[in-house]
Amino acid sequence: MSSSSSSSSSSESSTGLFDAIRSRNLKLVARLVKANDPATCGETDADGQSALHIAADLGAIDIVTLLVGARAAVDARDKNNWTPLHAAASSLHQSAENLDIISYLLDYGTSHGESERASERLRVSRVSRVSLALMCVY
Repeated sequence: MSSSSSSSSSSESSTGLFDAIRSRNLKLVARLVKANDPATCGETDADGQSALHIAADLGAIDIVTLLVGARAAVDARDKNNWTPLHAAASSLHQSAENLDIISYLLDYGTSHGESERASERLRVSRVSRVSLALMCVY
């Protein structure tokens, strides 16, 4: 198989994954993640957003946890240098589940040693972290 064919099928699988996330179809997302190379979770759209960015922005906590479990990078950055955490915080007004996503991503980062900065967040209480995220949005 040529590299252009591989690139094309990779692009098609990420487009399908992104569409499944946008339609909040958890079963299809799970099937696509399982059927494709786990690297699919790291592919990005034209704005540099990964599947995790999109799920976090939508407030889809079930899809966020599935993607993180499939090793999606919680510290991936899009073209605006935003992480999925930023995406969740910026869409807080759209979905109350975004508070759960914010807490989940912060907790995940600190418990898995994503960065030194993440470990510093561990010292901040859960309420303070959510309050901080709210202040960053507004």
